[in-house]
Amino acid sequence: MESKTIGEGIKRKWFHGEKVQMTIFNLEKDAHIPWHQHPNEQITYIMSGKVKIKTIIDGKETFVEVGAGEVIVFPENVPHEFWALEETVDLDIHVPVREDWLSKELPEYLKKSK
Repeated sequence: MESKTIGEGIKRKWFHGEKVQMTIFNLEKDAHIPWHQHPNEQITYIMSGKVKIKTIIDGKETFVEVGAGEVIVFPENVPHEFWALEETVDLDIHVPVREDWLSKELPEYLKKSK
């Protein structure tokens, strides 16, 4: 898998089968993945480091910290946003495959990462 820089402090490598995809994000400290949502269920496993996540839980906007060895699941169409609190390696699984990633163009929300 080839790793590509897709935003300030954000590198991504990913691959997919017919129904599922796997992505490894390497996030530098203070990297930011802006508020977004998608029609895919997402499982995020933090392999190392720590992130702060804004999402919706029980109908309320909530902030949670997820560290090395921890997992968070985002049901389809649930908005979320990430900030790397330290250098982080994040493994994401999406079902089904993220159609918006199949083109060579980055999704709009990733173009806004700072």
